[in-house]
Amino acid sequence: MSDHIIDGKNLLPATGYLGLIWRTIGMMKGEMYTILPIVFQDVKFIRAIHLSKKDAVELYIAIQTGIYDISNFNSNWDFL
Repeated sequence: MSDHIIDGKNLLPATGYLGLIWRTIGMMKGEMYTILPIVFQDVKFIRAIHLSKKDAVELYIAIQTGIYDISNFNSNWDFL
């Protein structure tokens, strides 16, 4: 994802957030996410997560009923 540059910043693509949530829901249900139908509605991207070419970026995914959050606590950038 090192080529996803917006305004000179290397950011996690928006579809990456949705894919991570979809995969996590699949893991929670014990199903392959590719066969698990899912619909995202009222998606809000609050802040972008910056990616580093040198360091790994740790993401934390929290799922509550109807609310999904992906955060990177190391850089204080959040999603949803």
